[in-house]
Amino acid sequence: MTLTTTVYLICFAPGIPRGNGARVPHYLGSTSMDVHERLAVHLAGKGSPLVKAAADRGLEPRVVRTWPGCKRDERGLKSRHNLAALCPHCGPAFRERTRRAQRARRAAEKKARETAEAIGLHPQNAMTGRSQNARRSKAGAPRAQDRAA
Repeated sequence: MTLTTTVYLICFAPGIPRGNGARVPHYLGSTSMDVHERLAVHLAGKGSPLVKAAADRGLEPRVVRTWPGCKRDERGLKSRHNLAALCPHCGPAFRERTRRAQRARRAAEKKARETAEAIGLHPQNAMTGRSQNARRSKAGAPRAQDRAA
């Protein structure tokens, strides 16, 4: 008899706050039992403390996606550190936020390059605002201990 396992994604958006201000809105696990039975085990406090904590805070953990797979497949998905992209509920919003941030970053870099060219800075130093001459003079300046001698 072969044991079949399922990898499952639980979403409890908006998530549980972490110490660094970020939030944890997803849990990824694998099981050989029915995923809804496994969710019940989590909610009973005998599975992941994260899922139980989400339920205790009034969030509604729900299984949003499943894949046939094993523990290795679960580890592979977790190592991507991008569970929001796998979530059918959070994924579109996550992708849109990522696209918006990329567009804003590209626009800021383009504006910095244009400004640098206009005032004569080297394009590589556009984001820092340092001129090529300032970089050279700083590197060639004597150290304080050498000046004192």
